[in-house]
Amino acid sequence: MKRIGNRRPTVHACTRQDAKGAVFGRGRAGRWAAVLVGLLAVLVSPRPAWAAGEPRASGDLALILEDAVSYIDRSGQPQVQKMELDFTVRERRWDAEVWGATMFFEPRSGVRTAYSKSEVEGRSVSFDGHAGGVRLKVDARVPRDIWGTPGAEAEYALDLTRHGDAFEGTFTGTFDGRPVKGRAHGRLVGPFNTPLVGWRPLGPREHPRVVFRKADLPRLRERARTPEGQAILKRLNELLRGKVDGYNAGYHAAGHGLLHLLNEDPAEAREAREIVESIVFGQGRGGQNPWHRGQERERHLRVPPAVGVALAFDLCYDAWPEDFRAKVAGQLEWKARDLIEGLGREEYNDNYPSNHVAICQGGGAVVALALLGEPGEYLPQPPAGGRLRASSRLTGPASGGEAREGGIGMLAVRPWQVLFVLAAWPVAAIAEEAEDAFNSLYGNEYKKVMATRDLTDDVALASALLAAAKAPGTHPALAALLCEKSYELGVKAPAGSETAVEAMELLAERTPDRKAACFDRIVGVRQRQYDAAKPADRADAGDALIGALVDAADAWHEARNDADAAAALRRASLVASAVGSRRKDEVQARSERQAARLRAEKLVAELQKRLDANPQDAGARKELVQQCLVELDDPARAEAFLDESVDPAMRKYVPAAAKGVEAAPEAACLELAEWYRGLADSTASPGGKLALLARAWKYYTRFLSLHAAQDVARSQAALALKKVEDAMAKLGPPPSDAPGPWIDLLKLVDPAKHAVAGKWQRNRDGTLQVSGQEAGMRAFVPCMVEGGYEMTVTFARPKSDLDVVVIIPVSATGVALKLSMGVGAQHILQNVAPGVPGVRPGKLDNSQDHTVDVKVLPRGDQAEVVIHLDGKPLFHWQGAQAGLSVAGAYQLPHAKCPALGSHCTTVVFKTFRLRTLGGKVKPLQ
Repeated sequence: MKRIGNRRPTVHACTRQDAKGAVFGRGRAGRWAAVLVGLLAVLVSPRPAWAAGEPRASGDLALILEDAVSYIDRSGQPQVQKMELDFTVRERRWDAEVWGATMFFEPRSGVRTAYSKSEVEGRSVSFDGHAGGVRLKVDARVPRDIWGTPGAEAEYALDLTRHGDAFEGTFTGTFDGRPVKGRAHGRLVGPFNTPLVGWRPLGPREHPRVVFRKADLPRLRERARTPEGQAILKRLNELLRGKVDGYNAGYHAAGHGLLHLLNEDPAEAREAREIVESIVFGQGRGGQNPWHRGQERERHLRVPPAVGVALAFDLCYDAWPEDFRAKVAGQLEWKARDLIEGLGREEYNDNYPSNHVAICQGGGAVVALALLGEPGEYLPQPPAGGRLRASSRLTGPASGGEAREGGIGMLAVRPWQVLFVLAAWPVAAIAEEAEDAFNSLYGNEYKKVMATRDLTDDVALASALLAAAKAPGTHPALAALLCEKSYELGVKAPAGSETAVEAMELLAERTPDRKAACFDRIVGVRQRQYDAAKPADRADAGDALIGALVDAADAWHEARNDADAAAALRRASLVASAVGSRRKDEVQARSERQAARLRAEKLVAELQKRLDANPQDAGARKELVQQCLVELDDPARAEAFLDESVDPAMRKYVPAAAKGVEAAPEAACLELAEWYRGLADSTASPGGKLALLARAWKYYTRFLSLHAAQDVARSQAALALKKVEDAMAKLGPPPSDAPGPWIDLLKLVDPAKHAVAGKWQRNRDGTLQVSGQEAGMRAFVPCMVEGGYEMTVTFARPKSDLDVVVIIPVSATGVALKLSMGVGAQHILQNVAPGVPGVRPGKLDNSQDHTVDVKVLPRGDQAEVVIHLDGKPLFHWQGAQAGLSVAGAYQLPHAKCPALGSHCTTVVFKTFRLRTLGGKVKPLQ
């Protein structure tokens, strides 16, 4: 592989558990990969021809320098550690390029040591080979990593003697200015890029070539006619007729590409092209388009669509027009660079044995391989000496390439083809394992309750299954099956209805691709409750049904099914009118906006036909951009219709908006906010105006979260944000992803009912006070917060320098903000995943009130938490929700509830407010 930028593509180690998901991803996307590659797995993999006999003239040398790293640790003590330097040897000449590491796993002791988790870069500045060995000088640089290592420069002079393939000797030099010396040793092994038996170089622009070669097609077509091949193709066709979501859309395209080659059917290649056009240049099929989700901080989530499009490009290469191939190739090159180098990220995770890095760089390498030799200036043929290398330094003496990261079994991946073999593992076996586990744990009990007419035991088992699904550590596949069985049993009797609803809510949360179907089931439960309700209970039952219908509408909208979303909102509006619900106006406004969206979609389809018939129709193009941007609130879709005939401001701002709010840098946020606000002022449509104002609101709030300076620009943004919020309030209930009204949480707390520990009381002025000398004093708000929200807390601490605590729910988990911890020395976000900064120096001034502002934005299994203290940025955390937890002393009876607390000190809480940002607040039942 050619080096991309200043980083070479590398296949890294990945966990056994993640190996099946590496490159192809997990869940539905993983199943797609299994089906797509399953047919290809019948091919016989070639074996490397290793040199044997006399000592090697060429190979890869991992040279260990004992005591080559000298530094002062955090406790002020001097430490020494070894370094590995990796060389490539060609006919007894050593390449000038050197790579290495200061991270090792000791198999016998089970200890992992690391000065830096980043890969060491170096260069041989002189080389002297002689009959018995070599002398050389190496300059090395240990990069700064994101875990706090500052980095260092090093120089080494090595004198080595050769014994067969082994090298032994000494070195002297400096590390970070400190003198070092010690023993050096290593062994020359066969290079990872050893030619394979029967392998031949790629022909000019030869495709397919990623998973199989063009010469393999006759044999594949023959094997596709076998019973095994027919079974795989049948399953592939079933999936192609099924639901498309944002992550597996690329594999849909690749699936059609495979059928195109096997059946020699041009129509399949055209279908693959349409899907790729939708993913790369349009809005995406079946929901969110991860191709345009530049705000995704976890790069591994962007691998499945990238690899899917790369596979479709490879499989349909000869069937697609040259101009379309060139456009896709340009986009794939950007994706390869993004996955390998981490473009646009403040901090790049270069922890080379990380499973996430393995997925990203392995995926990036696959994308780059699809482009190898393409005409143009991107990714040309690699220069002599380029190599695709596997990281094995963690392996130690273990057999089979096994290594470890943080106690997790690892697999050191060697040739990149292994990724495809792993992907071909039968993912369906996971579902079978879950079924077997369920039968082992609950099979007999389940059969027993199903055989009785009494439904009491059904309801009891439904509750037990739901509890098991919620238990920490339950495998997602087993948890999903438990939720399904819990619903199946609970829905049988009125007493089990709430359990059935909760099971579907949990399943929707854990499996977003099934969200709409789950909420449809909840609507069915709520409809039966509404139909059976007595007159006195009908209003409450109606409100529950309205809530379920609105949730279902939101889920259908996310799945790009606007017709079903509109139908659900129409039903909700009728129920709201029938019971006189307080949500009547809100639901009616939502229903009208959804109906307007359907009209806009119809108009866009008509305009698209006009533009297809006459690409020079500037009026149709301008209206298309306007409808997509304003009425559909979809700048990525609008971007596809831009050309020189469109207004310059649109050409400037629409592409920036298409990247997403979270991708915008600080300087662009204010500019985009002003642009959206101006568009809203000139838009007559109430729904369009509200959508534009909501976008402006997001950009203003992002600017304020990034801009720390207390200057005129900050004041301007704050005042403009207030104007936007006032304008939105006048237009009626906000869109589901816009800010809702503020809720006074402080009034909801009853000290007698909701205090978990400590002495809590309501003061005459309405403030809430905690006092005492207990650790972990806390009181929760009796409501559950789901999805995105903003929260603000104002408090005073009359004296002492001990902790003030705010407990922040994040979906089904949460985190505790502890201010003035360590006797007033620091502020802590506790607990966050290891390696993520969660500590800031700071203290509280007891002579004044303090205000904490929190913003929580869940995104699938990821989340972003932004915290300000007294208007200044304090924490900005992004990562997997699984990396969050509430410290043991502050855990609550209900994980989704916000809470306040303190540690052995008196605190007066004066305000505690929350408003939703696309989320919802439910009373605690």
